[in-house]
Amino acid sequence: MVAIIRPSEWEWPLLIHLLGAFVLVGALAVAVAATALGRRSNDEATWGLRKIAFRTLLFAGLPSFVAFRVAAEWLYSKEEGQLFPKGEDPAWVGIGYIVSDAGALLLLILIVLSWLSSRKRAADGGSRLTTAVLALSSIYLAALAVAWWAMTVKPD
Repeated sequence: MVAIIRPSEWEWPLLIHLLGAFVLVGALAVAVAATALGRRSNDEATWGLRKIAFRTLLFAGLPSFVAFRVAAEWLYSKEEGQLFPKGEDPAWVGIGYIVSDAGALLLLILIVLSWLSSRKRAADGGSRLTTAVLALSSIYLAALAVAWWAMTVKPD
């Protein structure tokens, strides 16, 4: 129903918002996979996978987060007052704000932890750091799935 009443000038911010969100989810999925495979041993291949996780989060995850968050605010400024009364945000907007605000902090923590994990070549292979990156990125991916659901079905 919302797509029917959405003006055409909202298409660019919506496209940027969705593209940023899709790339962020993809970057997190790559980081989860590379980190999970990078936990196996301490040889050069698994160490390289930890470096891939870090670089993916830094060069794909962070810019896509910025793009999706800026476009979300752009859309919110256009929708407020037209789709819902000012000051009375629907539940799906609140869920989006909670996930994106907590996600900003979590993404920065993930970037730092994955950087530390990619530098550590000790006997344990940075296993605690790698496990932390794997757990936190999986949690963030699940939170983004909840936000995706909320943006799709728009519960009130």
